[in-house]
Amino acid sequence: MSDEMQMEQPKTKVTKLKIGGQWDWNVSFVQTFQEQTLKTNDQPRDSMTRAIANVVSLALQYVNIPGVTALLNSIAFSSTEKGECFTLTLDVKSRENQYVYLTWGLSKIDRRQIIDDETFEDVEGFEGRNRLNDAVDVLEEEIRKYALGDRLQQQLKIEDTPETADKKQQDLFSSSIDLAQRAGETFRKTIEEMGGSVSVNDQDVINVDFTKESATVR
Repeated sequence: MSDEMQMEQPKTKVTKLKIGGQWDWNVSFVQTFQEQTLKTNDQPRDSMTRAIANVVSLALQYVNIPGVTALLNSIAFSSTEKGECFTLTLDVKSRENQYVYLTWGLSKIDRRQIIDDETFEDVEGFEGRNRLNDAVDVLEEEIRKYALGDRLQQQLKIEDTPETADKKQQDLFSSSIDLAQRAGETFRKTIEEMGGSVSVNDQDVINVDFTKESATVR
């Protein structure tokens, strides 16, 4: 094998995921020391949807705030003098007053796993944070794969003729609807398994409700 083939592939480090705005999905990352930003409406795979839902669920458990609905706004990854950390921002709405919206954040959470050297189990008082960190690790990898193109996107081949392109566009439209429906069903099932519920208002905004005891109290 040549030296060129043995060279490592470019490393990709995710710095931020922001959901919503002009584009549905906004990912910032560094690849071979070059900062890049991906802005797209391509939908994520089910694995990333589940990872987002898991982080939101465990974040609400970690701070133990009942009586709210929450959606992921953004998650950012950074380094401090003490080590790697993340900042999580959620869009939160009180169930008692549906017209009051808040942006709520968990700032610079230490990503170290705090484990007892003797028992190799979570140190008392750090179980919730360790589980949240586990979920964030999974989400970070899902975001990285999303940035590198592993997502629900459909493209016409370059060799398509104008005649076949029109039919494929129609097939693509039908396929996209099926994919969206399956992704939505998976998202709803995942949330319900975690003890939450999903509803869609008349503006097609999805509200994820983690107010049940099983989802907010460990």
